[in-house]
Amino acid sequence: MSHLIGVATEHIPALPTGRRIRPGLRLSLISVVPLTLALLCVLAVQLVAARSADATSAAALPDVSAVAHDPAWLSRTAEITSTSPVSVYLPFVAREYMPPLSYTDDFSNSQSGWATGDTGNTRRSYVDGEYEILVRNPGSWAGALCPADRRLNYTVEADMRNTQGAGMYGLIFGWVDWQHFYLFEVFPDRQLYVVWKFEERWVQLIPWTSSYAVLPFGAANRLAVERKGAQITLRINSQFLQIITDGAYSGELGTGLYVQADASPAATVRFDNFRIEAP
Repeated sequence: MSHLIGVATEHIPALPTGRRIRPGLRLSLISVVPLTLALLCVLAVQLVAARSADATSAAALPDVSAVAHDPAWLSRTAEITSTSPVSVYLPFVAREYMPPLSYTDDFSNSQSGWATGDTGNTRRSYVDGEYEILVRNPGSWAGALCPADRRLNYTVEADMRNTQGAGMYGLIFGWVDWQHFYLFEVFPDRQLYVVWKFEERWVQLIPWTSSYAVLPFGAANRLAVERKGAQITLRINSQFLQIITDGAYSGELGTGLYVQADASPAATVRFDNFRIEAP
């Protein structure tokens, strides 16, 4: 035992007073020093690990100033994660839906949305870049509703011509349903026009009126109706006809095309360059 103590004391410096250390005290110092060094090593390792974790977390987050000027980050939405909840508040502005200012259809696309099919008396179809309505029974009529959004105030116009049989054609506007709508109609064989209000029966707003603005059978006539509230303005081939007032059907209502057969054979009418324009 004295030999071990003697070896240990060779590594302990002498006290300044020159007094000797008792054997029990020497054993206590020998036990404490290694334990203290071990604790210091553990604390040092933990400190290094903590700093390394902080550095890794900081590196995972982008530099805000760099991201603000890097467009590539705009599409990278899944690379930044957080262990704490984050609330993001975005501005919300409520706006009333407004349809496009204009709608046009030259019927070159057979999938543009107009009704097609054959019911026996009526056939609706796209033919050679035009829209065609055929009505077989004399005295009967058929319509086709425009697939565009409905509008409050607008100008609706289209080219139309007979290709077979005596018949009348025109523009439907202020359409509520097939029992309530307005009709601007022409009879090209006699160069006449008329305006109807259909309210489960036909009511004339303008009686049959002769006009050289109406081109005869086979020629294309461009009909136009301008609607501003209850005011209705009529034109044929860019020539002004009349202004009338009727507000029975108002609001955001539909538009469309119309054909009526007058006599055998069946009446066939082609339509082209349909257009709706907002004021």
